[in-house]
This record gives sequence, structure tokens and C-alpha cells, in this order.
Amino acid sequence: MVRNENALPTIDFFSGAGGMSYGFHCHPGFKLVAAVDAELTKPSAKDQSSDCNKTYFANCNIHPRNEVLNYENILEIGAELWPNDVFDGVLLACPPCTDFTRAKPENHLIDGNRNELTSAVANLIFKIRPKYFAYENAREALQGNHAQHLETILHVLQSIGYSYKVEILNLNDFGLPQQRERVILIASRDREVRNLRDLWQGLSIKTAATVGGALERLSVLDLEVPQSLDKRFPQLTEEVLKRIMAIPKDGGSWTDIATTHQELLIPSMKKKIKNGNTGSYGDVYGRMALKQPAPTIKRECSHVGNGRYTHPTENRLLSVGEMAFLQGFPIQFKFAGSQLSNCYRQIGDAVPPLISHQLAWLISWVETGIRPSPRDFCLKNSALSAEQF
Repeated sequence: MVRNENALPTIDFFSGAGGMSYGFHCHPGFKLVAAVDAELTKPSAKDQSSDCNKTYFANCNIHPRNEVLNYENILEIGAELWPNDVFDGVLLACPPCTDFTRAKPENHLIDGNRNELTSAVANLIFKIRPKYFAYENAREALQGNHAQHLETILHVLQSIGYSYKVEILNLNDFGLPQQRERVILIASRDREVRNLRDLWQGLSIKTAATVGGALERLSVLDLEVPQSLDKRFPQLTEEVLKRIMAIPKDGGSWTDIATTHQELLIPSMKKKIKNGNTGSYGDVYGRMALKQPAPTIKRECSHVGNGRYTHPTENRLLSVGEMAFLQGFPIQFKFAGSQLSNCYRQIGDAVPPLISHQLAWLISWVETGIRPSPRDFCLKNSALSAEQF
């Protein structure tokens, strides 16, 4: 792809496997110049344990700087990556959502250390004054008990005269075949900003974005883009395989076999049945439903026992390529990792490229005044195509 002569330099903090960056990388109006990620699977893990920087390089052609970002060093690193006083480009920053999200029950009470990284981004914005800024996180970053961190960013943006729009969106409304609620913030230093709702104004897709529709499109692309689909998936133990085989196809759950196959239930399942409250636990070992969007794909998606990640009709976990496609990655995206579980973790942690590509075109619209069409903002070889409009 030939980049525009005046392509905007783009820096990605907390770059992960490149989900946010990739959407901009596939737009000729942006040029990735730097990225930073510590490659940690969890705070206590060894450095480079997630292998995400290898994946980033394989797809975005940039070696991210391996650095543990914190409140103290983010300004120093930002100044090293962009030594000029003002950054006439795009700053992407998607700090970890782990300590915001409702998926972790203690987050309602405890303000985890990783939340301060959002406050640190506010300092970085104030320091380098990027022309554009894009942020994505769990919805609780805006609505939860610890929203003061994101409010710090909004306060900084207001104080230095930025135009911005921030909102909580279900990304399924924008073509992602998955129920995924996220807060998205777009800001501009010197132009009136727009949001994804503006991009989709007057547009609608002919059919809802569902698991079945995505897998059907993926099978077509598998023929059109040969040897691209990553068909790897972990093998199941005999015990787990028996449980999965008994669960009804197309949306079934272990709760469907609670009375007929009690011998296949694990102790925690039996306890839930006894208490009469399965709650979200009914999703573990569950199959995805063909006519519905996928549930939120999380970093723990590498095992059928961690959520509703089982194939709708086959007795296995969704493959790396299938899970990535439902997460908005194009079929040709390559995942690197010393362990298969790391590939799944990179997928679940990522900003869906299908969405980040729309954000890139959105910022391009703000920059040029030219509104993009679906043929522009639909990421090539992904779950959303212009033909769906």
C-alpha cells in the first residue's frame, strides 16, 4: 500500500498484538512510527511472556519498544519517541482494562494499580499535545466506581481546548459479530471531532452481525485467500470432550444436560444447580449460537471451560483464526507465540481491527473533510464487507 505524502505519524502505547494499530496501518493516511508494550500476561509474569510484540511486528512491520509503562515513566518514554514540543500526529492509547471491567468482581471496591495508567495517559496528552487522540477501554472506565481516571483525561482535554467525543458503544452495532461494550474516546486538537455514530449515520447492514454469518464469510475467504486461516486449536481431554459432545449444538450449555448427564458435571456445576443460581456460569463449556453475536471474547478464551467459546456445531474450541475473525481480525492476520494460549490471549486483549479501521477513517474524515463510504472503512478480508450494506 502506498502511503499519502502527508501521512500522519501514529504512536501506539499499550500496543498489544496490534489490534488498534492495524486499523491505522491499513489506511494510507497514517504511518506507524512507534509502539510500546511490556508483553505481560499478568502483572506477576515474566517480561515478554505474551509474545505480543512478535505478533505486532509480523503484521505492522514495527518492533515495539518493550517497556513496562507506569505513571512515572510514560512522559519520559513519550518524549523519547517524539522529542518535538508538539506531536502533529495520532496518539493511540488503550491501557489495560483488567482493573476496570466488571468481569473481575473486586473491581467494584478496589481501585487497582493498572487504572492509574489511564491517568498517566492524561499527563502524556498534556505533554506532547497530539493532533489526534484515540482511547478504548471497558465500559466501566466511564461508568464504573473508578471513572475518575478517565475523567482526568477529559479534564485535560477540556483544559487545553480539545474537541472530543466519548461514549459507550456495543461494537456489534458497527459490524463486529460479537457483543462487546466498550468506551471509545476520540479527540482533536484543532478540528471538530466526530464519532462512530456519525460514520454510520444513514447506513445499515442488511443482516445482523452474527456468529453464523461470520463463519460463513470466513469459509468463503478461506478459499479466496488460501493458506491464510490459522486453523490451530487445543486438544480436549477425554473428560472434557465427553461433556462437550453431550451439550446441544448451536447455543447449548451444560445446564441443558444437568439432569440427564450428571456424571459429566464438575463439582462447581453441581453446586450451582443445588443453589439454584447458575448466573453467567452457565456460559462455561457453552457453545456459541449461530444466529446470535458471539459473547464478549476475553483474554481467557483459550479453553472451553472459561466461557462460551465452544464451536456451535463441532466438538472443539474455536480455532485461533475463527476466534480472531469474531474479534474483528482479518483472515490474513498472523499470530506469533511460543504457546497457543498466548495467541488466544492476544486476541481477547485486542481492540478489534474491524473497529480501529473505522476509527482511522473517522479521523481521516475529520482531517480531510471527506466522508468515507463503507467501501473505504470496511477492513479488507474481515467479518464486515461493503457488500453487507
